[in-house]
Amino acid sequence: MAQQKQWWLNEPIRIIEFPDKFNDYAKKVQTLKKLGGNAEHLLNYAFKRGKSEQLETFHEPGEHYLEVDAVSLKKYLEHTRKQKTRVIVYYNVHAENKKYIDLMPGWVQRKEDGTAIDNLYGLNTSFCVNSPWRDRVFKIVGDLASCGVDGIFFDGPIFVTNTCYCAACKTAFQKKYGYELPSKTKLVSQRENPQWYDLVEFQSESISSFLAESNRQIKKVNPDTLLYMNGNTLSPDWPTGRNNRKVIEVTDVLGAEGGFLYGELRESIYKPGATAKWVNGLANGKPSVVFCAAGHKPWNFSTLPAGEISILYSQTITHQANVWLAYSDDPWCYQDEVKVLQKYNAFIKKYPELFMNTVSLASVALVWPAQTGNYYTGSEIPLTDFTKEMKSEKAGNVLEEFYGLYAILARNHVPFDVIDEKTLENTDPKYKLVVFPNVACMSKKMVDGVKKFVFSGGNIMSSFETSLYDEKGKKLENLQLSDVMGVENVSTPFGPLNWDFIYAADPGHYSVKGLVKRNYIVSTIHGLNITARKNAVVPIKYFDPLVGRYAGSPKKSEKPFLIENKYGNGRSIFFAGTIGHAVARFNFPDFYRIAGNALKPLAGVGVKLTNAPSSIEITARKNKESGDVYAYFVNLTSESKRPIEQIVPVHDVGVELKIDKKVKNVTALWASKKIKFTQKGSTVKFVLPKIEEYEVVKLEGK
Repeated sequence: MAQQKQWWLNEPIRIIEFPDKFNDYAKKVQTLKKLGGNAEHLLNYAFKRGKSEQLETFHEPGEHYLEVDAVSLKKYLEHTRKQKTRVIVYYNVHAENKKYIDLMPGWVQRKEDGTAIDNLYGLNTSFCVNSPWRDRVFKIVGDLASCGVDGIFFDGPIFVTNTCYCAACKTAFQKKYGYELPSKTKLVSQRENPQWYDLVEFQSESISSFLAESNRQIKKVNPDTLLYMNGNTLSPDWPTGRNNRKVIEVTDVLGAEGGFLYGELRESIYKPGATAKWVNGLANGKPSVVFCAAGHKPWNFSTLPAGEISILYSQTITHQANVWLAYSDDPWCYQDEVKVLQKYNAFIKKYPELFMNTVSLASVALVWPAQTGNYYTGSEIPLTDFTKEMKSEKAGNVLEEFYGLYAILARNHVPFDVIDEKTLENTDPKYKLVVFPNVACMSKKMVDGVKKFVFSGGNIMSSFETSLYDEKGKKLENLQLSDVMGVENVSTPFGPLNWDFIYAADPGHYSVKGLVKRNYIVSTIHGLNITARKNAVVPIKYFDPLVGRYAGSPKKSEKPFLIENKYGNGRSIFFAGTIGHAVARFNFPDFYRIAGNALKPLAGVGVKLTNAPSSIEITARKNKESGDVYAYFVNLTSESKRPIEQIVPVHDVGVELKIDKKVKNVTALWASKKIKFTQKGSTVKFVLPKIEEYEVVKLEGK
């Protein structure tokens, strides 16, 4: 008899979190179902003292452990079972009341000077995963599992950025590494120091150990209770200790806050989709989730307009992550936004096969350089609920380089996946092109894997200091991929080039198609001093820098900007400058064109759109069971401002899609319309009369 799947593997999870009182069973479940959810994050629930509040370790100063009222919780679960909704308990394991600094001094995280953290969110402390507090958590999760909850969500755990130097951490580090726990604040600017590597590994392994034991205690009681946590975003691991590769090894679902939008909304509009692609790839067959806040942070009781809610959903589900959406206010106060939420949830419920058990048909992969984020000084920390923004003024900003190249691919209508550096050790041969956004730190295994990939016929596109450092952040004398890239004599970066230019040295080269009549093309802000090898092609070069923007016409230099090189059966396109940063900051149209021209012959792209603005993102996937192919269209077309209030429909978009089977029907599922099509060989052609905020086209095989 086949073993039954755990419930979170059976259908897409539509998680909704909203403020409500625990004791009104009918109202809570009715609200969840009206919003289209099939699972809730249970924020408030009863305790033996008769109160309804969030799960914390204590209740009042001087009182002993606060215990969950199992009778009341089980009664609520009986009601949700009848309504076929899932209950995932929210457990805050990162922020505690400051009163516990005095009540339980051995549990709190401490700074290097020994003082306790007392300003998390301006008013909280945080407990340490290595302290005896962990045993209390293990008991609580076991108790919750015995009540029959469907899942437990850990909000956290984290190491606060300038911690932890509690007695438990000091002892554990000394035992593991044989020397005293070093200064985190000093080492952050000395990332080539081997002790920095040990410290980063120690903290990520501490969190992984805590999660592993938590899940062991849960599964011992109830194998059908899931555990997952608030994992790391597209940012370095070191500020909080959350390494998503390690997290997913010991939990059941991988999630990250890709849908939390902050302040001036300066982050990339592709943030939800980029996060979904990344966590889905790392999850390695397990489910993933993108945490989306309906509120415009940090205004907690606000709600984003309908257009932004649509973008959160469309990007997340397209790239196969589940959606968790949280309201901090009564959702019924926002009717337009709720209608969007209901429409997407109804679509997911109707067509679950679109959002699980599919495989990407992308022939291109973009690397998120997680290792580089930890050990390269050009990395920055984005604003999240757990971290303050830390800007990097050094050349080679990794986050901007990534999002700039992400935008280049998306706006050139190139379907692509997001992978991490570990994947490079054995690159999937389905990829024709792998894109490296200043992936500075690479191990020898990664380098060897890339060389093998290119020599065997794969192609790469890379920028700036890619492969100039080893995996621990030690700067090397040459790019490790120099023979692949066709470069030598690597020297120091130059810039900033605040008013400078590049030029087409070879007007006949395909990378400058459409730009050959330009005397001047705007330069990247930083470049890398290198020399091209003899057989490499240099179609674009730098002008000499001007001393001022009105200092006359620049003189042509021989410094390469773009180098094309053949290596074995594959090719390399190398940008000796920060092209991703230039796109992320300035959206220079010429760079979209240059990079688009350069990558398309190498990418083997099986999709072509006509009459479509660059604000349409295209993705293609295949269902593992039926073999049907799905083309997903995310529409980002809108008024030229954020937050986006409404998505503007696009009309008469031509689509050409290569498919390895005969097609019987083409259906636009969002619009509920059959689409006329033609097929010649492996190429299917059709026109979409209208793309609203979203569309998925099903190509059903014969």
